[in-house]
Formats: sequence, C-alpha cells, structure tokens
Amino acid sequence: MATIFSGSLAVLAGAKTYTPIPVSGLQSTGQGLQVNIIMPGDVFPVGLTTLILGFSYDGGVIYKEAEGGYLGPIQPGKGGGIPDQTLGFFIANSATVTHVRLRTNAPSTFSLPVSVSAVGV
Repeated sequence: MATIFSGSLAVLAGAKTYTPIPVSGLQSTGQGLQVNIIMPGDVFPVGLTTLILGFSYDGGVIYKEAEGGYLGPIQPGKGGGIPDQTLGFFIANSATVTHVRLRTNAPSTFSLPVSVSAVGV
C-alpha cells in the first residue's frame, strides 16, 4: 500500500470547487488500483457534508468522480468511539492520473484530516 496524501484540508462552508492539482506518479501499470480515503468521523459538522473527489486522465479536461455524503454529528460505533469515515474507488489498469480535484458542500467551515492510500488489486 502506498500513501498518496496525508494531511489536513480546510473545508469551506457552502458549495466549493477547489483548484485541480497536477499529479505525477499515480498510475496503475498492469493492475488496477484501489484508492481509499480515510477521515476521522468526529470532525464533521452538524448537517450533511458532501465530498466529491475527481480524477482526470486527460490533463484536467474531464474528471471521473467518487462522492460521499457524511451526516454529522457522526454517531458512536459499537465500540463506543466515533468511527472513521471512508471513501473508496477503483482506477482501472493502465490508467495514468494527471489531475485530482476536490469539490465539497459543507454546512460550516471545518478542518478535515485525511489519509489517501492506494493498493494494487
């Protein structure tokens, strides 16, 4: 498994499309990639937060997107703690990602710690 990104994102209130980021080195040569995004559940604000992550294979013209909706506050899991939230998607073999773009729609501004990793499948 390879870590693509680990850090914190500032999610702004309302609908927002962030500037696409050029990507180099994220490709699935000969095998598919399962990309997983993990976020702590206890940081989501009250209300529905939508995260849409887009990947472009053509220099940022067209984006294939994965979307997740997170209704805060996230309720405790069976063990009593607030579970991590995830968003996952598959990149087909021989695809090379050129750009990544984030779109959000959040009820309020908050900081979102994120870990993005990929594993060959």
